[in-house]
Amino acid sequence: MHLKIASSLTGLSAGALFLLATLPAAAQQAAIDTAQSTTTTQQLQKPLVTPGVVNGQVPLLYEGEAEDTGQQFVLQPKEAFKYFQFLGDFQLYRTNNPTLAPANKVASDVNVLTLQVVAQTEATEWFDGFQGQARAGLRFQDYWYGVLSGRNQIINGAPIKLSDFTTISPYVEASIRNDEYYGSLGLRYSSYDNDNAVAKGTFYQEYVPYLTAGYQWNLADKKTLQFQYDGDYRKTTTATAGLLPSGWNDRADNALSLIYSYIVGEHWVFQPSYRLMWSRYTNDQRSRSDIYNTFSFLVAYYFNEAVSARAFTSYEWRSSSETGNNYQSWNVGVGFSINAAF
Repeated sequence: MHLKIASSLTGLSAGALFLLATLPAAAQQAAIDTAQSTTTTQQLQKPLVTPGVVNGQVPLLYEGEAEDTGQQFVLQPKEAFKYFQFLGDFQLYRTNNPTLAPANKVASDVNVLTLQVVAQTEATEWFDGFQGQARAGLRFQDYWYGVLSGRNQIINGAPIKLSDFTTISPYVEASIRNDEYYGSLGLRYSSYDNDNAVAKGTFYQEYVPYLTAGYQWNLADKKTLQFQYDGDYRKTTTATAGLLPSGWNDRADNALSLIYSYIVGEHWVFQPSYRLMWSRYTNDQRSRSDIYNTFSFLVAYYFNEAVSARAFTSYEWRSSSETGNNYQSWNVGVGFSINAAF
């Protein structure tokens, strides 16, 4: 469709053609940012360990108990290592800015289905005090807009259902950790696809080498504070009908996160967090930098080690050096997860 439009506007100025090309690029960027935000929310929710027992060691009943009786242990049979993990997750949230537009005032709901399978090696000691592990995974996500608020609701001049998209992301990574420090290094490929009356097929692809490093403070029993750095470089291919370079969205990201987790009883987790991210676009034909500020609060309930539910809210704003790319969004939603290992 974009090719037909471009051929019919040959008499327009180069500036008009440039503006025409950036419109689909902006919609693609909204999908990319939505997927990144959703995946980050899911990854904040960590599986609970069995309350009361850590590595077979029972917590002290009173101060000085170990001096009287020695540390007490629970005999636990060693389970066979499980090399595969499966995640099924459904997330529904309402947002006041579904297309991440600068001045959008129309709300909608976003529904996200995530399916992920991971193959992993058994953790081994790589160097003093640190254990390492390698894994490879495949993540699939499907995004539907307006299921509750109306699929044909007009937002920014188009039915919101045209914003639907799917992603497929294979990845490999290696990770290390000890009691306090952790980190990972990996490579991910992602393909973004849609299937609607306006555009069909793959509209965006990226190869992403990434790095994560963090430190976790155990503040008190069942209370932790994490400080985490995430960095990546996105080598992209964007569908722009030949009017812009295919690597128009190439960029480097650097993010710092502060995450507080509080386990209440045996089932509840409360988790406020703050994330600051700076993105620098690296294509030679543009000069753009974005700053993202994201505040979120998550409450999760674990029915058992495999099944959990959550409610969350988040507020995010982006400040961009490129005109027309600032936005603010407020989201409130719920999610449900099933984890299995085999």
